Amino acid sequence: MPRACGIAATACMHAVYAVSKARVFLRVMAALALIPIESLSGPAPVAAESWVAEYPRVAAAAERDCAGPQLHDCRRDLLRVSELLDGRTDIIYRLAKIEARLDHTDTSLAYLESYARSQLDFGDPVSAPEFRAMRDTRRFRELEQTYRAGLAPRGTHVELATLPTADLVAEDIGVDPRSGSRFLSSVHAGTVLELDATGKWSTFAASADLAAWGIYALAVDPSRNCLWLSTVAGPVSPPYHEADQGRSAILRVGLKSRTVEHKYELADGIAHAFGDLALGKQHEVYVADGVGGGVYRIGPEPGATLLPLVRPGAMRSPQTPVPIPGGARLLVPDYSRGIAVVDLQRDGSVSWLPHPPELALYGIDGLYLHGQTQIAVQNGTVPERLLLLRLDASLTKILHWEVALARTPGLGDPTHGVVRGNRFEFISNSGWDRVDDQGQFKPSPTASNPALWSIALPE
Repeated sequence: MPRACGIAATACMHAVYAVSKARVFLRVMAALALIPIESLSGPAPVAAESWVAEYPRVAAAAERDCAGPQLHDCRRDLLRVSELLDGRTDIIYRLAKIEARLDHTDTSLAYLESYARSQLDFGDPVSAPEFRAMRDTRRFRELEQTYRAGLAPRGTHVELATLPTADLVAEDIGVDPRSGSRFLSSVHAGTVLELDATGKWSTFAASADLAAWGIYALAVDPSRNCLWLSTVAGPVSPPYHEADQGRSAILRVGLKSRTVEHKYELADGIAHAFGDLALGKQHEVYVADGVGGGVYRIGPEPGATLLPLVRPGAMRSPQTPVPIPGGARLLVPDYSRGIAVVDLQRDGSVSWLPHPPELALYGIDGLYLHGQTQIAVQNGTVPERLLLLRLDASLTKILHWEVALARTPGLGDPTHGVVRGNRFEFISNSGWDRVDDQGQFKPSPTASNPALWSIALPE
């Protein structure tokens, strides 16, 4: 879902906008953390003690205080923002600059070390005037080398297929293990495409067949012989009617009949965007609401309804849910912050997955589990990239991480994928970066088609 930059500089915002998958209208509606501070007008309508509610207020204070000479106030605000957003790298880099201006050299260099090790890019420290006094120190030169090494391309991939047209805004992929067919969703065309085992493309279902808006998440359920999908109304999915703003639904579609067997939609007066979903081991469906901030569940029993697991507004912009083996926990990346751990046995209480301090976990769209390794499609950072996150045996914290793919020509704006054996297949160059805030395609004479790529996973 939406992208993250928070209180970083305008240049950062421009870069993130340029590379973001964005689900543009969702970003505008839902992710206050992803837009410039000066446009924040107040807290979200949730409980006052919530980090979701506190962030806009503290961020606005940081923008005000950091614009003037009140460096200590600026530092205080930035520290609180960093705490609320789990030590986000763009905030850490901003803190390094403030500490340098306060002549706190050791503290500034500690922040710079975290920034350099993150392999993200919010600017070259050697070009920043705040660090002029420490440029000739040995430690700064070493950190500069670490930063520059992190800018190198990472990883290798195999291209599996190219989608039929460029203007699809390709979003998600599902695989039928019985036939080998891949299903891909189009947000712009509102269609589900099928790539059969012989490599032939066809339209599995069109928006008119499904009475749907843009198609987002997909999951094949062989046990029910159906395809679960999510649909969201928005300008990027024409024809769009303002009366449908905030509407979203989950559809269960028969794989043989290609018709809607059941539609799940809430009529609670709250705007929703069910952009991501995942199947559990007991054939339950977990749904993330990128606008409303909640996580929902559809049980496997007949007559099951869409029920909240995590209350609306408890998260800023939840993305792809990941059921953990054993059924007691659910991992859900929040686009603004990091990876939430949802306790399914305690009324959906939320904690946050511990990780190395230099590891940035915001901006994750797709998240998947392969043994003790998580695969994260991180399209809200600069650069956009795929991460491999090695968890401990209990799957309760991240021990190690590496960039699996970054700065590769043609990667474009990656979105979602699927684990198949020891490979991860995913959508590259989705087209989200070509869509503006009104849902229109920006002129691009060199636009190329989305593609399916594959990378190797650890054994």
